[in-house]
Amino acid sequence: MKIYWHIAKATWQEYLSYRLNFLLEVIGGIFTMLIAIAVWFAVFAGDSTRIVGTYTLGQMVSYLLIAGVISTILFLTAQGDDINNDINRGTVSALLIKPINVPFYWFTRDFVRKFFTLILGVAELAIIIFLFRSYFVLPSSALNLMFFVLAIILAAIIHFLLFAILSVIAFWFEETWGWRFVMRIVMEVSAGAIIPLSLFPGFWRTIFEILPFQYFIYFPMQIYFGKIDTGGIFTGFAFVLAWLLILSFMFLILWKRGVRRYVGYGG
Repeated sequence: MKIYWHIAKATWQEYLSYRLNFLLEVIGGIFTMLIAIAVWFAVFAGDSTRIVGTYTLGQMVSYLLIAGVISTILFLTAQGDDINNDINRGTVSALLIKPINVPFYWFTRDFVRKFFTLILGVAELAIIIFLFRSYFVLPSSALNLMFFVLAIILAAIIHFLLFAILSVIAFWFEETWGWRFVMRIVMEVSAGAIIPLSLFPGFWRTIFEILPFQYFIYFPMQIYFGKIDTGGIFTGFAFVLAWLLILSFMFLILWKRGVRRYVGYGG
């Protein structure tokens, strides 16, 4: 683990060099969040007693604020670039001969990047919460807050696996950016980043609930507001763990076959 700690520190120093790029990306996400809040203020007509679906104006504003930060952390523009570039540029060769687990190396770098973006995002969020403090809703309980944080951590792992799967196919395809871009757009809608999934029509809601993307934002936010009971929380976590196993298995199969192909071609 000491090796990966050094990798994490080196990655942190690397990202500090590009902190302006990260800050601009966070600011872009903040503007998107503010536009969404303005739209919902219009829907509620500024009436804090009105309920749309199961949400009050305060809950909707809080939902969009927190969902905006989660989106900024997860839906990074360059998500998966490390894996794609290491394979296409041949730098994976140097990684394969080092005493490290290459997928875990990528995982470490990914989480450092998410943590770096989290710090920037939380700083921005604190300012916006102050501006909307009369509307901000706190979590329903300390236990729900704990489950909320756990759900976000597991969501970050699922998110890494999904993009790792799309990136590792670079062993077979020259470029994977287009696939990852489409995935990112689909995720933002079907995760509930813009509109809570409960407000979608029945057909689309059913489709979104089948996919794993709801566990990025919608599921954690339902925990945060206490809109699902303890049984629903544990059922949700059971599905999260199932997706983790499925996606891990898929990634490992593609990784092992990809490495065999890469070495076979003299990479």
